[in-house]
Amino acid sequence: MPYYLTNQLLAVGDNFKMIGSEMHHIRVNRQLALGNYISVQDPKPKRFLCVITEIFNDHILLKVDQVVATINIKDRKLSLYVGFAREKALNFILQKSTELNVQEIVLFKSTYSQPIPKEATLHQKVNRWQKIISEAAKQSNRLDLPKLTVLNSLITAKERACTNKELIYVFDKEGKKLSHQSLISLKPSALFIGPEGGFSVEELKLISIDKNCIFKLGDLNLRVETAAITALSLLKLAN
Repeated sequence: MPYYLTNQLLAVGDNFKMIGSEMHHIRVNRQLALGNYISVQDPKPKRFLCVITEIFNDHILLKVDQVVATINIKDRKLSLYVGFAREKALNFILQKSTELNVQEIVLFKSTYSQPIPKEATLHQKVNRWQKIISEAAKQSNRLDLPKLTVLNSLITAKERACTNKELIYVFDKEGKKLSHQSLISLKPSALFIGPEGGFSVEELKLISIDKNCIFKLGDLNLRVETAAITALSLLKLAN
């Protein structure tokens, strides 16, 4: 794991305490000792090299030694809009799209999607999804985290993309053949991926500005997680 997270704002010379799951990973999983150095990222986000000064059962004390240089990746801004999918598929999408540097992941309810959990269950799931995103960001050495949003309808999702002035790409088996030229743009873009059953005819009319923004990813039926990561990869490589 390239770095750990803290909710505290840090500066060189600061002494601070680390608790919770991050502390447990340092003390138990990695079994680090006094004097060992680790990278810690604060909420700004800014990353620091820190030395372990004391270890206790429920917390670790560290001192900030120096600032760590990070890479600011200037990718085309991409948002991924996905019809609410099965748990396993959704976890995969959250992990891999974070590694592919999307700016926002929007989950929405559509005709053929899985139902959105009730509020109490949804809150628990969102916390778990945020953890998946956080771990994927650490693993890929990403500086920031994508925003996660859950919306109760496709029309609300489209309104969000339009408000953000995003160029809309809809990926569906009823779309036209994808070309490299159609993907080239520096504008912020929103990729809409339907659930396993795809979009209904009415939904395609609702979401698409015109037929020229609807594309298919080949002639085979793809799982939602396969379609999402393929579409993201194609748009990243196009520029």
